[in-house]
Amino acid sequence: MKSQFFSIEALLNITLFTTIFLMVLFIINSKSKEFTESTVEDYLMVNSNNVINLLTLTSGYPRTWNSTNYSDLGICDSPKIINPKKLSNFVTLLNNNYSKVLESFSIEAYKLYFSLEYLNGTKIIEYKPFGDVKNVLISKRKVLYNNYPAILKVGVIN
Repeated sequence: MKSQFFSIEALLNITLFTTIFLMVLFIINSKSKEFTESTVEDYLMVNSNNVINLLTLTSGYPRTWNSTNYSDLGICDSPKIINPKKLSNFVTLLNNNYSKVLESFSIEAYKLYFSLEYLNGTKIIEYKPFGDVKNVLISKRKVLYNNYPAILKVGVIN
């Protein structure tokens, strides 16, 4: 009996191996994308939380900072109690020197969403330089603004 170099069994084995190999590659690739997407979302959420913490838990530096003289940005004199003058200075900075605001929060590669509204949904201020904000990871914080409860929202988007 002569042995054949290429048999049906060999063809089935190669086909089976290739199919399993491609399935494993597909699974690894899809899991890798899921991991990367969740890592980016986690990073954006961490940055969003950092920005909202700096704004609501600090008074900034110097304590009486303004839109031309600042080192660190904070819009509250006491934790979660917004100083209207600092809020006005912050909005001025957003409108006139947006890149410096991003730099001060170390988020130069991202965009910033900022909103302050009363509990009934009435907007006090909203800054969104990039259009629709439906897909932004937003951090929220209850604050006092002019002795009324309000919600501050900060989002960082890639």
